[in-house]
Amino acid sequence: MVWEDKKIKREILVKKNKEEFRHDTFEVFMQAPCGRLIVRSVLAEIGKKSEYKNLLHMKKPLLTTMKESCTPVRTTVYINEEYAASKSLS
Repeated sequence: MVWEDKKIKREILVKKNKEEFRHDTFEVFMQAPCGRLIVRSVLAEIGKKSEYKNLLHMKKPLLTTMKESCTPVRTTVYINEEYAASKSLS
């Protein structure tokens, strides 16, 4: 995330949770360290710092996150036989 994007998302979180605190709005942010910093900042602004420990249960283990977000990719290498033959003669 770039700084401007972070500021916008932070403002949205503050607006959504100023009147009524909603745990579900923080779930996406709890998955990354920079997101957790945004969560802490928002909680401090709305006066709910103590809720952070309740939100920690949303944080997925790193291995689980990697398995969910990484997809296997097949790489195929094609060798140009003419190019390989010209390099072996040199």
